[in-house]
Amino acid sequence: RFYAEICKVSGEPYEAECLRLMRKSIERYLQENTIGEVSLKRDPTFRESNLVLKQRMRALMLRGNRKQQLVQINISAKEEELLWKSGQLGNQSALALLNVNLLN
Repeated sequence: RFYAEICKVSGEPYEAECLRLMRKSIERYLQENTIGEVSLKRDPTFRESNLVLKQRMRALMLRGNRKQQLVQINISAKEEELLWKSGQLGNQSALALLNVNLLN
């Protein structure tokens, strides 16, 4: 149901690739905050939600809701903390603030 109904605040649908990245972000959060490995893509428990995601992505791509390919960088909480401490992330400069936006 989540993938079938999620949309932007404006009511517009997210781009197809954004939906896949949301699943990846949720999966990473669960892996960092639960015991054991979690795979939203491969675990049979999530089979139905993956089918809905696949159908929604296909429908969005057919309608032209595609986003330009972005490079995804996965960093751990410790790596993020180091970036904040080093000033690479923060509000002390335009570049550091831009990096925060890119990270989120």
